[in-house]
Amino acid sequence: MNTTTYTPEEAITLMRNCTKFNKPFSIYYAKLGGGKKRISNASLRPMATTSKDRNAKYKLQLKDNDTGANRSCYIPLLMEVNGIQVKLK
Repeated sequence: MNTTTYTPEEAITLMRNCTKFNKPFSIYYAKLGGGKKRISNASLRPMATTSKDRNAKYKLQLKDNDTGANRSCYIPLLMEVNGIQVKLK
């Protein structure tokens, strides 16, 4: 794992491991409609089924642990996890 940048796969693995061990992570991503969003205390939620959301396989389902709000992020719009930049290959 490169310490200066993550691939999307490395970032997702890190987020899954943090969630598995009840350790929150921070995430920064671009929003589909414009703008950016930072969640400092996040965890992953179960993935939506494609019968309910046809784009589910391209998204991360998140929970903002500070507010309790459920969020989703398109994986290609992921910019940082725990302060480390995420770059597409």
